[in-house]
Amino acid sequence: MINKRMRRIVGLLLIVDGLLVTLLGRPFVKLFRFGPRGSAYRRLMTWWSRRPAWLLRASGAIQAAAGAAVLNSAPLSVHEFYPTIAETHAKHDTAWRDWLHADAHAAFDRLMVQHLPPDGDILDLGCGTGANLTRLQQMGADIGTYTGVDISRPLLNQFAQKEDPGAIVHLEQLNLEADPLPEGPFDLIVCTWALEHLRYPAAVVQKAYAHLRPGGYMVLLFGVNTGYWWGRLVNRILHFASARQLPEDLYFTFPGFHRIRTYRGALGDLALIVLRKPIAVS
Repeated sequence: MINKRMRRIVGLLLIVDGLLVTLLGRPFVKLFRFGPRGSAYRRLMTWWSRRPAWLLRASGAIQAAAGAAVLNSAPLSVHEFYPTIAETHAKHDTAWRDWLHADAHAAFDRLMVQHLPPDGDILDLGCGTGANLTRLQQMGADIGTYTGVDISRPLLNQFAQKEDPGAIVHLEQLNLEADPLPEGPFDLIVCTWALEHLRYPAAVVQKAYAHLRPGGYMVLLFGVNTGYWWGRLVNRILHFASARQLPEDLYFTFPGFHRIRTYRGALGDLALIVLRKPIAVS
């Protein structure tokens, strides 16, 4: 039996090659017409490159789907996945935000600034290497304290190595589902790309909401399953990293539901949710 490492390599190669065939078609297939003239391999690739464009692209989509199935047979746990990418996570995060989901992240950034009062206290659920804090500082937000929690010690170590965080920062390694959250209360709670990894995301939102100051806001960004065919393929790939797009109607169970906006991106659909904790009336 092929071991997990080999299945992961084969799956990724199938996905990359399949997507390139789907997107580029015949010009990409022609790149593989190499080798001695008259060789069986070259004759085969020449014959294949002359097939109808629709057939080439359809075969690429099938190949990518097969690669996703291979990856699904050897998923990485959260504890395996994030330490693997820890060293390059900060570099990839810029492309992830600004290229793959630019509109959604720009809207998320505006909402963070809009709902953070002067000298406000922030809790970041699944903070990673601190991208949300960096973006807030770049936009000139007036931050009182920033508390970041994450399950991955390597990512927190990357965060801690930043030369000048420019704010009062508290970092804590914890499991969002199993461990108690920092007490707070917080004026703003944010979460990006973490709820997809949780078995019971609604329970974590409910737990975090209890640490929100009356009048405070939660801003959440996560992948959502809207039934779009491309999103379904992405969902199969996400399984490799022990993640999944969340059900479309899940956010209506969140406490203090205030507003929602959805976005379509290269890696599936996203939901941008705002929750608000009302001020108690005496």
